[in-house]
Amino acid sequence: MHSSLYLLAYLPFTCLVLLTAAERRAFTATPPVLLDDSDATVIGSTDGLTNKFLGIPYAQPPVGELRFRHPQPIERYASTYTASNFGPFCPQQYVPTLTTVPPTLDLDLADKILSTVLNASAPQSEDCLTLNVWTPPNANPESGFPVAIWIHGGGFQDGGSALYDGGVIVERAVQLSEPMIVVTINYRLSALGWLTGAEARDAGVGNLGYSDQRLALQWIQKHIRSFGGDRAKVVIWGQSAGAMSVAAHMLTNGGNNEGLFRGAFMQSGSLLPLGDMQGAQVFYDNLVADAGCEGAFDTLRCLRYIPFHRLKAAMDKSPGFYAYQSLATSWWARADGKFLPKPTYELAAEGSISRVPLVIGSCDDEGTIVALTSLNITTTAQLHTWLSTYFFINASRAEIDGLLAAYPEDPSQGSPFNTGRLDAPTPQFKRIAALVGDMMFEAPRKAFLAATSGRQDVWTYTYRRNKDVAVLGSAHIMDLFDMFGPSDMTDHLIHFVSYLDPNGLAHQTALDVPHTQDMFAVGGSLLFWPKYHSTSKTKLVYMDGSVPLGFAEDTERDEQLHYMDKFLRGNPVR
Repeated sequence: MHSSLYLLAYLPFTCLVLLTAAERRAFTATPPVLLDDSDATVIGSTDGLTNKFLGIPYAQPPVGELRFRHPQPIERYASTYTASNFGPFCPQQYVPTLTTVPPTLDLDLADKILSTVLNASAPQSEDCLTLNVWTPPNANPESGFPVAIWIHGGGFQDGGSALYDGGVIVERAVQLSEPMIVVTINYRLSALGWLTGAEARDAGVGNLGYSDQRLALQWIQKHIRSFGGDRAKVVIWGQSAGAMSVAAHMLTNGGNNEGLFRGAFMQSGSLLPLGDMQGAQVFYDNLVADAGCEGAFDTLRCLRYIPFHRLKAAMDKSPGFYAYQSLATSWWARADGKFLPKPTYELAAEGSISRVPLVIGSCDDEGTIVALTSLNITTTAQLHTWLSTYFFINASRAEIDGLLAAYPEDPSQGSPFNTGRLDAPTPQFKRIAALVGDMMFEAPRKAFLAATSGRQDVWTYTYRRNKDVAVLGSAHIMDLFDMFGPSDMTDHLIHFVSYLDPNGLAHQTALDVPHTQDMFAVGGSLLFWPKYHSTSKTKLVYMDGSVPLGFAEDTERDEQLHYMDKFLRGNPVR
């Protein structure tokens, strides 16, 4: 089998291993870092350009009695911890390979991407709650550098912090004279982190992955000064499921973020158009049956204590993103009555949102990758059945008819957008790509903008680079190549972490800057990026060609997206 088939099984929501020159340089040990409120020291490694401290545990191992329980802090670190290697990945959900790919898909490009994608043979362990810290080489407890916390994507089922080189960001920040620290974190995945059903809800153990992330944020508040960071200058940042996690941390606790962060940067993700855990009971019941716990008096206790290999085998029977049902998978973040007392759409509508500055954006063709699972859907009738069976089980036939009328079969109106009748390997592919991309990414982005603009500083963008990639266009995850390049997108992140403004310090006093593509800021920042307002709705556009940045009004396909938004509010995904 061609290696790109394997790649495409891991492409959705995955994270990129970015092999940089920094990883090929020789590293030596750093001076010891003394953790605050502890006698323990941490020794990392340095190449003179960045220091890195890898695989630091932030919670007790969630194994045995602590499986399917909230993470417990480490009471006390002892002695010296050598932080020279990443910790293991949290157990990954099995993702099957695609059996068919469109003949026009660029396999050479796919192979190029493959070299940066998750290695399925990477070490995995339930004992996986670790984090990694990258700092400038001169960092010390008095440095007071701002901090970016990266929450990886992977659809809540796959991925890991080890796939990202935070040193790329730190090196670029130093070049811009805006030194900062990057922290990447692991959190539990698949059923271990996102168990659903009435049993999990009643036991208060839903959305454990969010609890892991929250504990990591608290650990960073306690210890980041030891590494040279300022705990009052933390920005949380993520992509895909990581961006959805950022939104969740803004929505939980009535919007009170407990001082854990002062800004948010969200790539391809925000609100989740899902309902509550009880509506997904079938997924818990299937896991119990597949794990051999069906006859147990306490099925949750049975799942907690069975050997890991049995639980993992049962988890892997759950459908992944490249099964026929695509994104209608088992292990999502759903309203659990605690971390998310209500579905995220409802919390946002109520104004339960942390009032911090934020950047939020998406790729132009978010749905093309996941639409590759639906190549055997070739008629409207088949698409109708697919939606009613897997996504909107409580929607009426008339409601789904209305949704399909809003997303016509005409390929010129589908995704990849603005490509006419090209990139349509099947009659329904571009229609499905548009529909699923809007459902999970674009309509939620617009809803989050509506809930936050006017309350806090907000910037938004669309990523339209790589539009010429056959079938995929500007697909989900494409922006990660730029963010960890580094590139102009990296600079926008760094400026935002430093100043809570993606334009950087050069524009802090700008009042009425004209929207012109030849406006460049000092120190590497390109083009003044205006805030989003409900009246102007200006967004930045990352583009290919000689003019890499531009502006557009964020009103494209407004009628279609409004219909999707209204539909999702009445018919959340199961």
